Amino acid sequence: YYHIPSMDNVRVNMLDFVKAIEPLSSNFVGIKYTGMYDAPGMFGAQEVMEYKSGLFEVLSGREEMMVEALAIGIRGFVGAVTTGTCFSIAVS
Repeated sequence: YYHIPSMDNVRVNMLDFVKAIEPLSSNFVGIKYTGMYDAPGMFGAQEVMEYKSGLFEVLSGREEMMVEALAIGIRGFVGAVTTGTCFSIAVS
């Protein structure tokens, strides 16, 4: 799921979304979290990462918040400049 409320004006609690989709999809693995400017910000991403001991992956979609994303444990990035896997290997 691509979460980007600043562009689409859709405000959905990501942990609620993950809990709702989990029983419906056996191949759902996580979200691209780009809602870091709006409440709950990084806390929303962190909630998803802590749910079920990190079962679901969270990728950051905000390049300008990469340091903050790394600080809470996000390991992958998708953006106009970044490529998630090469950076994630570098910080592992």
